[in-house]
Amino acid sequence: MSFLDLASYNSFYRGLEYCQAGCVISFEKVSDTIYRGIVKGTKNYEVEIDIAHPRKSKCNCPFADGKQIICKHKVALYLTIFPEELKRIEEEQLQYELEMEEREKKFEQDMKERKIKIKKYVESLSKEELQKQLINRMINDQYDDVRSQYFDDDEEEWY
Repeated sequence: MSFLDLASYNSFYRGLEYCQAGCVISFEKVSDTIYRGIVKGTKNYEVEIDIAHPRKSKCNCPFADGKQIICKHKVALYLTIFPEELKRIEEEQLQYELEMEEREKKFEQDMKERKIKIKKYVESLSKEELQKQLINRMINDQYDDVRSQYFDDDEEEWY
């Protein structure tokens, strides 16, 4: 398991933001696997990361002090020391954002096509057919509303 995998979701993304904002003031390599640095937060925090044994890493912030937690300051220092990891993450973020934009476009196009089909269908109905469809829909909505008052459909059935 990598150093970054041990960070919580919030610590990872806040650490990424700290790194991108240039909050790592300084750092030095202490040994092959240990680095020390100063990371600016609400105050300047002393951070030591051990990439061979991430849980042995230290930070004097209130969140991680004395705990085996990978805080945002440790993440920021790690990403500053290993810019190739930062670049990989930023590329993944960009790819994800592009995929989400493409999904959004497809969704909007699909909804537009569905609206056209629905409109054509409704316009093709006679007044009586339209009334019947509306009544059925309203009854089904009422059924769902009343049922939710009596039953929690999310509960597992025990039989």
